[in-house]
Amino acid sequence: MNFSVIRNADTSLGKAIAIALANLGRHLILLGRDSAMLEEIGGNLRTHCKVKVFVIAADDSSTHSILKVCERINDDFYIDLFVNYAEIDFYGRFSDRAVHRLEMDLRTNYISGPIYTHQLLPNLMLHANAYVLNLYLSYVSNPSQWTTILKAQNINFSNYLGEDMEDSGVIAKACNIEINDMKGSMNDADEYSAIAKALLDDLFHQQVMTVSL
Repeated sequence: MNFSVIRNADTSLGKAIAIALANLGRHLILLGRDSAMLEEIGGNLRTHCKVKVFVIAADDSSTHSILKVCERINDDFYIDLFVNYAEIDFYGRFSDRAVHRLEMDLRTNYISGPIYTHQLLPNLMLHANAYVLNLYLSYVSNPSQWTTILKAQNINFSNYLGEDMEDSGVIAKACNIEINDMKGSMNDADEYSAIAKALLDDLFHQQVMTVSL
């Protein structure tokens, strides 16, 4: 039995992706900080979609936490899809940022994704067809230069991974999700559902996508 792993499933878009995958009959492993929210999402999906859902609390700012999460997944499950979803926003001047906040932001927004991917690749490579879907959300109403840089770094990583895994059976794809209104349209769950559906519809067709709202 194969599972799809969704990072940051306790966010609005992460939840929408989980619902969309469950509607396709896929069994899920939900990762995130908010265990109570993950359990609520998982319970609803088990009831309404009749799929298996497991919940694992994860702290993306901690390499130790990421390694423990990946160890459990690799020991207990077979996976053929890793949805590496991160919300990337970096505001203010670089020189004004406290070093501990800087470290946490870089770990959460950039470093954690490659670590998850590195640790889960041996599991993904057990399958003839497996996928890493790298999703990066940013607000473009007033993007900082650092947000743009981090987003570009993540896309470059995804492109490199796709080349590196070309003969392995693992396909890496990436999408920039750009939201123009931080408080308006994206309050509607239907908007997130539409994005999730578009992402999954395009999963097998396009290497780098951009979704703008």
